[in-house]
Parts: sequence; C-alpha cells; structure tokens
Amino acid sequence: MTQICNKYVRAQNMASVNLPPSQRFDFSDVAPWIGASAPSLRQRYVPGLPEELWESDLNGRDAIAPYANDVCEGLASIERDREAMRAHREQVASLLRGMDALNAGLDDVACRLHSRMAPVHQLPSELLALVFRFCVREEAIPLCYDASPGLLTHVCRRWRSIAHEEPTIWSHIDATATCPRGYSKRGRLYNKGASSILSAFLGYSKNLPLIIMCPSATLPEPVRLACSPFLAECHRVRNLEAISGHPFVGQSWLKDESEKGFPLLEHLDLSRCSPYVVSDLSFIFPAPALRSIVLPPVLSAMSKDLSQTLKYITTYFGPIVGNYSINVLRDMPNLEKCTIIFDDNGRFYRLEDLPSRSAMLNNARTLQLNACDGQVFEAGWYFSAPHVETLRILQPSSCCLQTRKLIKDIGCHSTLVHLSVAVLTGSEDAPTMLEFCPSVRTLELLVSDSLEEGKDARVFSDLADAVAGGAGLLPELRVLRIITKDADRIIPSPALQRLVHRLAAMQPPRLTDLEFGIPKDDVARYRDLVGDIYATFQGTTRVRVMDWAFEDPVVEDSREVRILY
Repeated sequence: MTQICNKYVRAQNMASVNLPPSQRFDFSDVAPWIGASAPSLRQRYVPGLPEELWESDLNGRDAIAPYANDVCEGLASIERDREAMRAHREQVASLLRGMDALNAGLDDVACRLHSRMAPVHQLPSELLALVFRFCVREEAIPLCYDASPGLLTHVCRRWRSIAHEEPTIWSHIDATATCPRGYSKRGRLYNKGASSILSAFLGYSKNLPLIIMCPSATLPEPVRLACSPFLAECHRVRNLEAISGHPFVGQSWLKDESEKGFPLLEHLDLSRCSPYVVSDLSFIFPAPALRSIVLPPVLSAMSKDLSQTLKYITTYFGPIVGNYSINVLRDMPNLEKCTIIFDDNGRFYRLEDLPSRSAMLNNARTLQLNACDGQVFEAGWYFSAPHVETLRILQPSSCCLQTRKLIKDIGCHSTLVHLSVAVLTGSEDAPTMLEFCPSVRTLELLVSDSLEEGKDARVFSDLADAVAGGAGLLPELRVLRIITKDADRIIPSPALQRLVHRLAAMQPPRLTDLEFGIPKDDVARYRDLVGDIYATFQGTTRVRVMDWAFEDPVVEDSREVRILY
C-alpha cells in the first residue's frame, strides 16, 4: 500500500507541471474506449502505471500527462524523420533527373560520333561477316603478302568475335605463311609455327571444305609435325597445293598417313614441288572428284582412273610430255583445257629425246602453250586438236614459221573462235597468221616489251590492211583486245589510230568490242583518247580500257581483269 501511495504522489507531482496547450492530450473522447480495453492497453502502452492507479484515476487528465508528453515527443521525432526522408527523396529525384539529362547528352554525343564513324563500323554483324569473306582471296598465295583472316582478329573485339564465327574465311589455309609484315608483335598466330596455324584454322573452319597450301621444308619445324593436323582432315580438302622439296611429301609418307584418301579433292597443284620428290599420284587416291591438276616437270606414272576424270591439266614440257604424257593426254576423254609450259632453258627436256609424233587432244576445248619454243616444232613434235575453241600462245621465244604452222594446223578447224598470240618480232608475222583462222571471233594481241622500236607501228598498220583492207581476213572478228605492259608502245600511236578508223569505217559495222589492256597507272592519261575512239565508232562498238596485270606471265589464270571505264 505504501508503494502505491508513493507512486501516486509522484504522479500527482508530475501532473502539476504546466504543459503548453499544444502538448496536452484530451482524453475525453477516448475515455469509454480506454475503459473497455483498459487491461490490455495498460500492459501494452503504460506498463509502469500501477493497476490501482489506472483503475481509480482513469478519467483524469493529469494522471497520465507525463506519458502523453513522451508520446508527443515520439510523434514529433517521427515527423522530423519523415521530413528528412522527404528531403532525401527529393534529393534522389533531383539526382535521377540529372542522370537522365546526362544520358540524353551522351546519346547526342554518341549519335554525332556514330555519324563520323567509317561506314564499315556502322554495318550490322551479318553484313560485316559477308565483307570478311571478300577479304580472303581464293587463289593460293602466301598470307604474308596479302589479306589474311588472322589480321581481322587484331582490329577490335567485335571484329575478332565476328571473324571467329565465320567459318568461310578460315577454310583457306596457308601453312607456309610467316608473320605478316607490320604485325610482328600482334600476329601471334603466325609466330607459333605451321602446326599451330593449321590447328587454329581447322578449328575455326568447322566442317567446310578446305583450300590448303602445304608447308615447305624450310619451316623451322619438321614437315611431318607441320602436316599432322592436316592429315586428320583429308576428307575435307577441296584444293591442295603442295610446296616442298622434302622427300617426306612423297608417296611413302602421305600414303601411309592419309588412308581415307581425298573424297572432296577437286584441284591438285604439285608444280612447286621438287620434280624428283613426287614420284606418282597414288597417295591421293581415292579422289573421285578430282577434275584439275597441275603437274611437276617429272612424273613417272599416272593412274588410268585419274586420266578418265580429269578436265583440266597443266604441265611442264619435259620427260612427262616427251616420253610418257603423249599417251596420257590422248587417253583423257573428258579433257577440256590443256596448258603446257615450255622451259626455254632446257632444264627439263632434251630435244633429241622427243619422239616425232603428235599429241592427240581429241576432246580439249582450250589449248594454252606458255613460253613456246620454235625448236619444239622443228623436232617434229606437234599438236592435233580438232575441237579446240580457244588457242593461247603466250610468251613465245619467236613468232617463227613453226608457230604459224601450229596456228594453221589448229586454225583450219571451224571450231577455233578465240585466238591469243604474242607479238614479238617481225611485223609481218601477226597479219600472216590471221589467214589461217577464218572463224576467229576474238583476237587478243599481246604486245611484248621486246618488240623493237618502230615495228609496233608496222604491226598495227599491217593488221589494219589485213582485217579492214582488201585482204578481208577474219570475216567473223567481233572482239579485238590489245594488251601491253608499256602503254607508250601502243597509245598514242598513229598506226593504232589508223587501225581504229579503218575498223570504224567498215560497212556494215563488224566490231562489237575494242579493248585496251594497259597498266592501271597509265589509264588516266588516255581517258580523252578513249573518248575520241568511242566517238569514232558512234556507239556501234564498246570501247573499254582495262587493267591487265600479269602477276605471273607464264600462268594465264593469274591475270586480273578490272574494268576501269
């Protein structure tokens, strides 16, 4: 009882404190509700108030005034916290608005920078991958001298990811490549050796057919090690060019390692192998799809099955031709193009070893003779090709009687419609050869650098008399091409202009195309001349100046033709 009284006295003393009206709490409205739930409220909100005091002085305002003050202070603290949170929220909202404005500014900057970017960087990934396909040339050339898919991976991360996902650009594998010039530090792919190059390319090319240049024995690693990744993928090889003088590239090694053969092989080039290394072609069998082959100067045997399927053959004039390949060429029923390269140094043949017989090319449609020597025909060796449509005699050592005899023997057939011949010496040679080719529709004259000064004018003058004069040669001529490495030798030339005017004056108009092949560096100098020639023909003949670049004068397929205007 004493304790209750003491607490009551203390409560009365606290109630005597005068509070401001704003901090006083009016219990008149909630008194009935408090009375109904007094026990629970007391235990929950006023645990320190005695039960007797609660029950006896429930309706008194002053009894619980101190507790009301605590509640008011708590509410005021909560309100201050709410104001602080509201201010913080406004600060965050202001920061977000600033970030939105900054992002908008960055978008504007990105748009301005994007408009100044190179067009190739604006392409989508699909189109960029298509562009990458044109960065790799199809013909077999060393990667260190031209575009390489490995170089695409050093530009940026986006290019690298796109290049790695495009298997087409990795299907051309040059295992002979060294580090490209200017990429000694970044061209890591080429510093790891031929086996690493092959492994990387084979992985990125996935399952596509392959074009492969095998390594040379001059590489720092052994040829067997360098070719080991390639041998496991023989079934994917479509084109194969072997470059080696190492005996391991012969039959004994490749035959043991590539037992499955080359089922997809279409083109085989062994011309850059040592002639005494590749003894026969049995190592590539079975090769049911093989259609084109370039042979070394020496080959002792060729499968009969192979000769039945070949359509294109290129070989040197050596023991293969003189002693063996005459029968081989005769026994090729599907042969369409035959290219024979004559060695004017006599390294691969002796004239006394050649039989006096003809090479029967009964089915060939294209015959090309490179570096032709007149002594070959003097030895009694000649061609019989009754169905040839295209005859090319490139870089003859002389336009002699034997060359004209060859053109006569082949040109007498009505099938010859394309004639390409080099003009070297003797201006009388070119016109006199034309009388044997009445059915030629396309004439291509290769003006050699060795043509003596002054004789080039006689060539075109005599050609004008032969074609457009009274002789009436080449009645079916429709396309005339004049090609030279030295544009000053033919353009401008008064004799050439006379030839053009004679051709333009023919009635009815006969010529449909007149083309000049000159070095691309000299093309701009003759734009006005071409315009005058075109005006001379009055629209009846197409006049074009083309860039004919002879990278290798012996191989006809190396010519790049680009129409300049």
